[in-house]
Amino acid sequence: MQTITKPPAQFSQDDKEAFADLVSTAGQVDVHGLAGRIERANLLTMMWDGDVLIGTNAIKNNPAHADSVFRNAGVPEQSKRYASELGWLTVHLDYRRRGLSHDLMEDALSKIDTSLFATSRLTLPRVHRLLQDYDFKVIGKDYKSDDGSRTLKVFVRNAPTKLIAIKA
Repeated sequence: MQTITKPPAQFSQDDKEAFADLVSTAGQVDVHGLAGRIERANLLTMMWDGDVLIGTNAIKNNPAHADSVFRNAGVPEQSKRYASELGWLTVHLDYRRRGLSHDLMEDALSKIDTSLFATSRLTLPRVHRLLQDYDFKVIGKDYKSDDGSRTLKVFVRNAPTKLIAIKA
C-alpha cells in the first residue's frame, strides 16, 4: 500500500475523480460541488492498494464553512483560530478495521503545522476516538447539520509546538 499527501493540482484528474467517488460512497458529504471543493483543498491524502484507491483524507480551508460550523456549535470566535479543516477521511469498506485511518491521519498531519478543526456525526464514536488519539478535543455544543438529518460534534487540534534551540 502507498499513501501520498500533496496539493490537489499535483494529482491527476483520474486520481481526483477516484477521490470524489470514494468520499461519495461514504455518504457523509454533499456531493453537489464536491469536485470544486476537492480542487480548493490545501492537501489531499490518498492511500492506494495497487491501482485501487482505498483511503482518503484532506486538509481544507473554507472560511465561510468554518464560520458556519463554529457559529452552529456556539463558539463563533473560534472560526479564525481553527480555519483549516481535516475532513473526507474515508476508508473503503473492504479495508476497514485494519488501522488504515491512523495511517491516513499520520500522513496528512505530518505535512502541516496549523491548527485544525474536524466535524463528526454524533453516532460515530470510533471516529471521535481516532480524532482524540491525534490530540483533537471537543469544543462547543453538538448541532444539527444544515439539512437536519444528523447531529454533529466539533473537534479542534492546536498547531504543533515548535521547539527553538537557544544557544547559551
